[in-house]
Amino acid sequence: TVPIPTIEPETRIHKPNYTLKQPNPTMLEISIQGERFAVESQFSSPDGKWNRGSSSFYEHSRRIEQKDEAIVVFDTFKNTSQEDVPVMQFHSCVASGGEVQAVWLRGLHVSAGSYHDPANPTTYAQTQEAGIGLVALNDEFRVHVVNSYLKKRAELADKSFVLKAKGTYTAEWAMVPVAAPDPSSRDGGIGTSFWNFVNATRRLMDVNFTLPYQFAFIDLREDRTDDFVSNFVRNRSAHFVSPIMLTERDRSTSFLEKGDHATCTKWFEQLRRVAPDLIVAPYFGCFLDPTEANP
Repeated sequence: TVPIPTIEPETRIHKPNYTLKQPNPTMLEISIQGERFAVESQFSSPDGKWNRGSSSFYEHSRRIEQKDEAIVVFDTFKNTSQEDVPVMQFHSCVASGGEVQAVWLRGLHVSAGSYHDPANPTTYAQTQEAGIGLVALNDEFRVHVVNSYLKKRAELADKSFVLKAKGTYTAEWAMVPVAAPDPSSRDGGIGTSFWNFVNATRRLMDVNFTLPYQFAFIDLREDRTDDFVSNFVRNRSAHFVSPIMLTERDRSTSFLEKGDHATCTKWFEQLRRVAPDLIVAPYFGCFLDPTEANP
């Protein structure tokens, strides 16, 4: 056997050589080592119009913050009406020079498509000379996000937001420029550039950290030996576990009156006996539906 290599996120900053211009309030032009990308934004309003800025229903303003590895955009909407206003936003990117050679949506290499995946709210497009990523940052944008590549346009969108009456909301998103790929790599550098984008985005979002505690669900519905429990905890480096409950009812407040307390007590006693330092707690799920499982 050979040693298993350790693969971990790149933490060093790699500042790409880019320039940024803003021809108008809702357009940004990025030049990355000679490759030009244009990112244009538009926002819907209830009268059926698409607006490149404010409308009769809301005021729009934009602030831009340039960082070493990203351009962060803050789009603020102020509702000027007395009613809730639905506002869709689209940020569309085209390569002004070279053809897009590869696209990743929500981390998957695709030829085209449109996806909703809050866990990975990213769009990345790569030409021969450079690449650019679009990333939703704030919670609301991430929950609503749609990542697309259609008709040679890489897009980041929110089709679900409603701005409350007289309310103010700021959508935060970023453009991540990536330098030219290394042509000597196995795939001509295309995949390498995607991972450069991933690493730059991780640094932007400050998510390169080690979790101090590990959680796991453990299935004790069949009789498990002490050795099984001990190996399970050790192999998963678990500090905190929850047994998988018998039924949906046992994962809700109904458990207090109707749950199988005796069985759960037996499980908890076994876990605490085998692994005294383990944190053990029941799993509780509460959703907005009228079933007995989730009152």
